[in-house]
Amino acid sequence: MNVIKQCIGTLEPSIKHFFLSLVSGESKPVNSQVQYHEVLYDICCCAPQILSGILPYVTGELQTDQLETRLKAVNLVGDIIALPGISTAEAFQPILSEFLKRLTDRDFGVRMSVLEHLKSSLLSNPQWPKAPEIISALCDRLLDFDDNFRKQVVAVICDVACHTLHAVPLEAVNLVAERLHDKSQLVKKYTMERLAEIYRVFCEKSSDTVNPSGYNWIPGKILRCFYDKDFR
Repeated sequence: MNVIKQCIGTLEPSIKHFFLSLVSGESKPVNSQVQYHEVLYDICCCAPQILSGILPYVTGELQTDQLETRLKAVNLVGDIIALPGISTAEAFQPILSEFLKRLTDRDFGVRMSVLEHLKSSLLSNPQWPKAPEIISALCDRLLDFDDNFRKQVVAVICDVACHTLHAVPLEAVNLVAERLHDKSQLVKKYTMERLAEIYRVFCEKSSDTVNPSGYNWIPGKILRCFYDKDFR
């Protein structure tokens, strides 16, 4: 990788042509064991400019009907968004938008993979410039048709909030609290537990929060749960 980084000016056209031929399907790896998604990620780590011209093809893989290819593309993009600086580049915005659309993918495994990658990125970089866009996309999935996925979305938002309280807007925490009225008993009880955890973190770190009084409504929400037969 050091050689590629040092000689990128000379190697870039050849490397780019190689990956374009693979991603577009014009050629296949000589060694069938070679996973070009993994190699592409390694190249991006040392020479991110290689992504130029390849991103539209990767975006296409995110939309393909082939589950295996779609999942590999999701994992590739999920790993790339964690790289410093890349996800904020203007050229990366279309693929990030398509990546977020995979939160509504018809396959549960793909949706969960996107969710896990977003969680990892938010936890490792709470000040990520794209964090508000990501949190907004997650909040939209609090109304997902699958109760297990709704529960996982609650988990991710609350994990991020407990890790860095001000990284999650109060509006998002309020939307999570609405899941106390979810039709699924599993989601309702889990939401109550996670809200209690957020309030505990708030009490421990209240001096560090932007709005110290912003979470005082949580105990009242939790207490009202005991009037709900599903919580008894």
